Amino acid sequence: MASPLADKQAKLLALRQRWALELPERLAAMSTNWREARACPAWGEAHTALLRQAHSLAGAAGTFDFPRLGQVAKRLEDILSLLSRITTTLSPLQAGQIERLLEELSAVAAAGPETPAAPAQPEHAANEATASAAVNQRILIASADATLAEQIAARLGALAWESRICHDATAALAAMAEMAAVPPAAVLVDVVLPEGNPAGSGLLGQLAAADYPHGPLIALSSRWDWPARLAIARSGAAACLRKPIDADALADTLERLVRGRSSDPYRIVVVEDSTLLARHYAQVLSGAGMVTQAVTDPAILLDVLAEQRPELLLMDLYMPGCTGIEAARVIRQDSQYVSLPIVFLSTESGLAQQQEAMQTGADDFLHKPISDTNLIQAVTARVERFRALARQTRRGTPG
Repeated sequence: MASPLADKQAKLLALRQRWALELPERLAAMSTNWREARACPAWGEAHTALLRQAHSLAGAAGTFDFPRLGQVAKRLEDILSLLSRITTTLSPLQAGQIERLLEELSAVAAAGPETPAAPAQPEHAANEATASAAVNQRILIASADATLAEQIAARLGALAWESRICHDATAALAAMAEMAAVPPAAVLVDVVLPEGNPAGSGLLGQLAAADYPHGPLIALSSRWDWPARLAIARSGAAACLRKPIDADALADTLERLVRGRSSDPYRIVVVEDSTLLARHYAQVLSGAGMVTQAVTDPAILLDVLAEQRPELLLMDLYMPGCTGIEAARVIRQDSQYVSLPIVFLSTESGLAQQQEAMQTGADDFLHKPISDTNLIQAVTARVERFRALARQTRRGTPG
């Protein structure tokens, strides 16, 4: 039986192969629209259709292993977009530019896909470490205060966590090396250790830069001033708890950083008019443990939102019949979706268009093509923030 990772890779490969097989048909359709546009130089439906096709190709080609094709398509899209705003009739010079870019598209496509680079080993190791940390129950505690360490261990034990205590930086680093095979789900580090006040944050930095795997780093600090908090943030800590440690805050932090990601999959809706690209994004995110729903027609989006109750909406900026900005405005009209994170995906590089998108209440703007790793990271960060704010709202405390 194939492993989940192998199954994911096979599905993504099938999507790439299908996109490559359909590419000649896409280019032929663009050529047809261009012939119609040349027959009637005044800007019309054929020109607009060609612009949409160039936009779609620019956004998808890089994802499906044709990055050079995407770059040429983007140049064509930019020219057509500019001409659509400044002219009503194409000049022979402008028509010649478009003609040459279409010829270049055909030549680049004929060369075939470019072999994608293999992921770097450190990135792979980090992904494996995160997965391993998310499923075990071990916590490493580094604190010179034996009483504090024992109290924390007792509280963690009541929550079904196993603790290992170290009383200095040297012992903590040695323990990390010993636990490399089954790394701790999280590491709690007191920022005041025998080596002096900076030693705790220094240890956090050492652990963040170390080769052996570990879960999120959580600082324990009696200082709550800006310089101390800044030093802790710079050291790589994912969270900071103020001493004396509040049991509820500790439990909530571990639930948010460790258990929350594995026990409750993120719910994502992908809105993209390209069926293959929508399926690709959905497959990438589902392969990372998320529950996804792909939508290619914005007209059914409200029904999907009501049914799926997503925690993030990933949406293309330009779609036939309805732009992403217009769709976002419709969604924000409903009070139950006011806080729903909306992330736009587009090849759009114009600052004005990006600002307009953000003014609709969007939370982020990602540029196509985007790597699978960056897509997962961007979605994860936004959903985690959404969940953290939701927890704070339920508890009635400020974020």
